[in-house]
Amino acid sequence: MLAPLTDGPPPAGYSREGALGSVYRTNGVPGTRPLYSCLIGADSFPSLLADCEGRQVVGVLGWVYGARPATPATAVLYRCHTGQNDHFASRDPACEGRIVEGTQGHLIIG
Repeated sequence: MLAPLTDGPPPAGYSREGALGSVYRTNGVPGTRPLYSCLIGADSFPSLLADCEGRQVVGVLGWVYGARPATPATAVLYRCHTGQNDHFASRDPACEGRIVEGTQGHLIIG
């Protein structure tokens, strides 16, 4: 079963710009790994590391492909930073002109 990466309302002061793609809700799909929701203070960010890189672990967002599979169609998820203690996720390799912190797996699209 798939879940959009945009489940739940956005935090106060933010707006949803659209779905980035979907993740698997449960483990067991070959080639996937968990994507975690993490916190630094009030700032949330995605991480592929179970310990959230030493930060607070909120939980598992879902399971993403570690590498691009032949099928289904996927897009790379990038973790981005504004430089002002604010992270966001994007499918833009340039993070909309902000700081690129790395890839976070492949989301299912289409």
